Amino acid sequence: MKIKIVKGFRPVAHKDFLKEGAILEARKLFKTNTHWDYQCIDGEYSGIEIPWINCVELPKESLYTESEYQKMKNEYEKKLLVMEDSQKQRDIEFTIRIEELEKERYILLQQIERSIEGQSKEIPVIPLEVAEAIIWFRKSPYSNSDFAKWFWRDIEYDDNKHTRALKHYIKAGNGDKLLQALVNGYTIEQVLDEPSHDEKLKACIEDAIKDWQAPHNFKLGISTVIANRVKEFFAEQNT
Repeated sequence: MKIKIVKGFRPVAHKDFLKEGAILEARKLFKTNTHWDYQCIDGEYSGIEIPWINCVELPKESLYTESEYQKMKNEYEKKLLVMEDSQKQRDIEFTIRIEELEKERYILLQQIERSIEGQSKEIPVIPLEVAEAIIWFRKSPYSNSDFAKWFWRDIEYDDNKHTRALKHYIKAGNGDKLLQALVNGYTIEQVLDEPSHDEKLKACIEDAIKDWQAPHNFKLGISTVIANRVKEFFAEQNT
């Protein structure tokens, strides 16, 4: 704080007279009756005690002028408005995107229904791994619309073997056949020559590499993807 000398005096143990009007940096020291005495903490008078009757405490200086403060306030309010407008725009874009996705889903379901209606009641023949995937997902309350919603997507790094089997089957152009199997039932394709253990392992690794190289890419490195697939393969072989 700053104090101003209003009545000059000669401080104790100091050679110079402290003149009226001098402004000093000081701190409150102790009370004399109901008033604070002070002690200078800077300059040539540092350490001297100043009785309250010889000085007055000056008000704190403002860091900014009124015009500077008003300017900063206006700039802050403008930035706040820009931020609020940006958030509103993001909310609007998000809402529009959700509506678009809902429309896409509705159109897809309509196409599926028309496709199913146009199919004959012929029972399709599907590979063993696809049949196993259907059985596995039917253990959960998966409807035909759930199949359409989840398995017409790109392969993702955390898909299990059943999810991958269905997605690969669809990407190979068998989407209609899968829907027909879900509605009308299916028979399992007969395999004359069962592949060997090494052939199955090789196919597992090749599929992992193909999935990792897909346009959407994985969050994991290729070595991690292959290691996870191989671990899953051997776990299945040991069951």
